[in-house]
Amino acid sequence: MSKINIGFCGFGYWGKNILRNLLDMDNVEVLAVCDSNESNLKKATELITKNSQYNPKLISTTNYDHIVAEKDIEAVVIATPPQTHFKLAMEALKAGKHVFIEKPMTTNYQDAIDIVNQGILSRKQVMVGHTFLYHPVINDLKKLIDLGELGDIFSINFEMVNLGKFQQLGVLWDLLPHGVSIILYLLNNPEIVRIEVNGISAIHAGLIDNAYLTLYFKNGSFSTIHASWLHPCKERKLTVVGSKQMAVFDDISPLESLRIYNKGVSKDKSFSSWGESIVGYRHGSIVSPVTSTGEPLKLELLHFVDCVSNNKKPITDGSHGADVVRIIGLAVKKLENINANK
Repeated sequence: MSKINIGFCGFGYWGKNILRNLLDMDNVEVLAVCDSNESNLKKATELITKNSQYNPKLISTTNYDHIVAEKDIEAVVIATPPQTHFKLAMEALKAGKHVFIEKPMTTNYQDAIDIVNQGILSRKQVMVGHTFLYHPVINDLKKLIDLGELGDIFSINFEMVNLGKFQQLGVLWDLLPHGVSIILYLLNNPEIVRIEVNGISAIHAGLIDNAYLTLYFKNGSFSTIHASWLHPCKERKLTVVGSKQMAVFDDISPLESLRIYNKGVSKDKSFSSWGESIVGYRHGSIVSPVTSTGEPLKLELLHFVDCVSNNKKPITDGSHGADVVRIIGLAVKKLENINANK
């Protein structure tokens, strides 16, 4: 089996998980590692040498230029702070390398589009790390929606809250991309006609730590996302309300991560189980189906390598990543205007 030679950049909070998975893949050779922090670089280098055969070619550097210049490196995995993504991705693409970028792709929509265009120009793959789209249960849920098992989708609510790790760019750029990417994926890129957003800076002035985003779609349905670093309980829950059935994905409950509720509301009062009412209520069974399994991050990275090896379009390609950046960027700007007028 031929291996893809990868240069890895950014051994931080999430980068550690990415590198661990790359080293566990038979069809990948981590040929280089880069981090501006020498302590992180040392830890990453030790991890590579411990978990793979000795490689005299291994490049361990604080200088990203060394990775870009290495002709044997075919793809670069970027897990650095979002503010650095544009520069690093563009340099890699111009050097003829495929690129995997952690979410958010950038913090500027035009920068994201420029990366997409450079990927096309260089004929290289651009993939963004929206990991939830590789979650087996999310994909089981998408199949149900696409098959019409839930009926017409009235609304989707996503909640991602925790007493979480504060990031420099605020909770909108940190957590909202998860919900936005899932919703765009499940609803097959619906046309958004309006965005509403609200949020507060409870701890540090100017740093949003609790926010709500609502997306209104052309067909009349809508989605809400709650993202917060200030919550007593860790929640990662998605609720889909359909005209036939409803579904709940709970990522914190691995034994019953997906539940299908055969219940709903209708203008037809004849089947109502609630007596006198202006509508009819249906209360059926609750099913926890057997769902697919697998570590989403591992599946995501396997997909990237497959796309590089076989010239396939990634599920979370640059265009998807740019769409998410556009929506978050609009929300951030709108919230800034709201706060400026208070």
